[in-house]
Amino acid sequence: MRKLSQLFLTALLLAASQFANAQTNVGINNPTPDASAALDVTSTTQGVLVPRMTLAQRNLINQISGVSTPATGLLIYQTDNTPGFYFYNGSAWTTLTGTNGQGVPTGGVANQVLAKVDGTSYNTAWVTPTSGSLAASIINTSTTLSGTNNQFIVASGAITITLPSAPVAGQQVSIFPETSSANINVNPNGKKFRQGGIDYDTSNLFDFGVPTSSTRGLTLIYSGQKWYPVSL
Repeated sequence: MRKLSQLFLTALLLAASQFANAQTNVGINNPTPDASAALDVTSTTQGVLVPRMTLAQRNLINQISGVSTPATGLLIYQTDNTPGFYFYNGSAWTTLTGTNGQGVPTGGVANQVLAKVDGTSYNTAWVTPTSGSLAASIINTSTTLSGTNNQFIVASGAITITLPSAPVAGQQVSIFPETSSANINVNPNGKKFRQGGIDYDTSNLFDFGVPTSSTRGLTLIYSGQKWYPVSL
């Protein structure tokens, strides 16, 4: 009888071992988890709750876990300092929600732009544009531009965009209206616009030939003395 019990126990352990080896994913409330998922949770009344922590606690993850950097893809919910879901993209913590927008790194200062960290991933970081590079902005309040880099602007609302006070020859500013072009004024900031052999001061995009109900835009090119408009 004892030998039979031992044989039965051995067979049971072998069966359990084979089942464990065959089970490559786990289903919660789901006996047949999707084959592409390591974990498949099914529920109509509950959600998945990820770790919640403060910014200070998030910054201690490396010290507590004893690793040099968090794992790429690590996800937490931050409860202060712009609360929301954050994940580590391999070089920085980025937010999935909140004012920064999806996948945008935290930090950054005025007039900085996002740039890819390398050529093989989608990771981005805040950088300051250098002369001759292109800076992109979304503007919905009256703004004075600065710097000598080329600029690409999506503008909305009844606003005035004042061009840089010290542009360089060849500098370009492209403006695309998100609303009516007649509501968007452009101030040459002490310079002149030149069109059709005539000099102009402050004008709006409609006067430059941009239709009021169109996605067309305008590029202003500085000659070294005046801004020349080119409708797009």
